[in-house]
Amino acid sequence: MDIAAICLKLGCNQTELALKLGVEKSLISMWKTGRIEVSLSRQYQIRDLLDGKEPIKKSN
Repeated sequence: MDIAAICLKLGCNQTELALKLGVEKSLISMWKTGRIEVSLSRQYQIRDLLDGKEPIKKSN
């Protein structure tokens, strides 16, 4: 996934994307650099955001 393009489409930066997804900014940075891949569940959350929906969040 192209994190920069996602942020551009959502009109946010990496920190704001991390807040929207409920993850640490460092995870977004690792996705961007390719150090780790975006999990399938996170991909669905990102798609929800891009579709203007509230992403499903893990409940405790």
